[in-house]
Amino acid sequence: MFWDDIKLVTEQVQKYGLRKPFVDLGGLERPTIADYNITIQTQEQYARYIYLNQRPFDHIDPEYLVLNPENDSPEIEELPSLYSEFFGTAVCLNVIEHVENPFEVFDAFYKIMKPEGLLIIETVFSFPYHPSPRDYWRYSADCLKNLSQKAGFKVLECDWRLLIRADQGIEVIQEIPGLYKKHHPQEIMTVYATLTKAEKPTKHNLVNYPLPQRLSSDARARLTIHTEDLQTQLEQSRYHFQKSPDNPDCIHSFKQVRQQLGETLLTTPLEQLPLTHKLHQQLVGSFVKDYPKTEQENEFINLALKSLDSMSHKLQWEYIPEGWLRRDKKIKGWNIKDILDVRIHQWKGLVDKLKKNTLLSHDYSQQNNYILFAYVLSLTAQKKEEISILDWGGGLGEYYLIAKALLPNVKINYSCTEVPVLCEAGRSLQPDVTFYEEDRDCFAHEYDLVFCSSALQYAQDWQTLIDHMVKSTRLYLYITRLPVVQNNPSFVVLQRAYDYGYNTEYLSWFLNLYELVNYVESLNMKKVRDFLIAERFLVPGAPEVGEGRGLLFARNSE
Repeated sequence: MFWDDIKLVTEQVQKYGLRKPFVDLGGLERPTIADYNITIQTQEQYARYIYLNQRPFDHIDPEYLVLNPENDSPEIEELPSLYSEFFGTAVCLNVIEHVENPFEVFDAFYKIMKPEGLLIIETVFSFPYHPSPRDYWRYSADCLKNLSQKAGFKVLECDWRLLIRADQGIEVIQEIPGLYKKHHPQEIMTVYATLTKAEKPTKHNLVNYPLPQRLSSDARARLTIHTEDLQTQLEQSRYHFQKSPDNPDCIHSFKQVRQQLGETLLTTPLEQLPLTHKLHQQLVGSFVKDYPKTEQENEFINLALKSLDSMSHKLQWEYIPEGWLRRDKKIKGWNIKDILDVRIHQWKGLVDKLKKNTLLSHDYSQQNNYILFAYVLSLTAQKKEEISILDWGGGLGEYYLIAKALLPNVKINYSCTEVPVLCEAGRSLQPDVTFYEEDRDCFAHEYDLVFCSSALQYAQDWQTLIDHMVKSTRLYLYITRLPVVQNNPSFVVLQRAYDYGYNTEYLSWFLNLYELVNYVESLNMKKVRDFLIAERFLVPGAPEVGEGRGLLFARNSE
């Protein structure tokens, strides 16, 4: 039995509902279970064999039957005389390749199932010869569908399932003279069908069935299993948290999983770190990156990220020692259509949320950023009926929508500086906003507030840009979502933005916080307040872990 068989049956029963009684035709009470992903991850051939502390489907129905001729049960062809229209759910996994006459077997399947019963079949297509006691057949998806329909079944699903190429590291372990040798590359393909006799199956109450725990005596296999289980838990807790962000139980569950992720990374031996690279990605992802980490943890995670195979796994961030001298055709910057498509989608979502008066974001960092913008906006508009704002690098002018919602009785003259592709779309979406494509045009005017969110770091000559911003503000300069470091000089990183739907890469500063503050204050400005945006940026090989900050400056009245 494959571990994928257990996942397949669980998915299908969750999708279509459990009908009782439940039977496993040709199964075993305690089978050897092969989880090929473990061997792919560890390259240990025997690590793929795992065991369970239960029968394979006890998590669905602990009362299910197992009928197997090896345990003196009747052959499948003989079952109709004993179990006519008896079973509500039946599974037959990796069995029909061993039957002598599949037409008789499918006819028997039909006769033993209840009218609204659910039959789930899985069989191998590409797989080594494995007599048990004989090995007769290989079925394509078309063949399986044809056999099912000729027997009278309605096919709910029928498709290819498991696909493991021969170059992924799975080898034949048992040598078969004249056919397979040990260490022979092995390809695996399976096909499945989910069948019923009913024309329109009645919907059942659907239940979520947690998969059984996988056990192994191999240390590398246990680590792989543990990291996969944590990823599943994280995905589930993230899903529940997003649905109910104010539910204390969801928040507690999410925090627990997040803590387990960090603890797993800290206790993983260095030589096994490549097995946990997906966990590293989760740890630095948007929903776990605000997990507090000590200096020791940051150092450890940097070592972990360095240990990954950069040829097979391109990280989102890369340290660039040569700085802005890096030349690469993949570094396309921001003026591309992919960025426009994503931003329009985000803009529509923001418009909808503002209309419904709901949370603007379930991401703590982004929600925090909106709240801080509201704070700065209220300072700017104090005792004023009209204010002017320049949003440098402001996308489609999304913050104008937020400003209008927060200050409905204040006239807001909003300007936005952006790349041409965003300016063109912005003018169409928001005709009340003035869009500038050139710095010389936007900085020809003065504003009550000059605002720069997640943009300053992409300007190679950031000092000159700061000069222009300071000269153009009458009251406040607010720079936010800026990656900074505190213990090392400013340095440059490469950011790959593919996870965000942006088909581009770009260079970016990690600015030294004190260097930036001192420079701005040298221009007759004073720091009013700084803010933690709850973002951390872990870059392999970089001198320091960055964090997102916000900085509010005002004109120095002294």
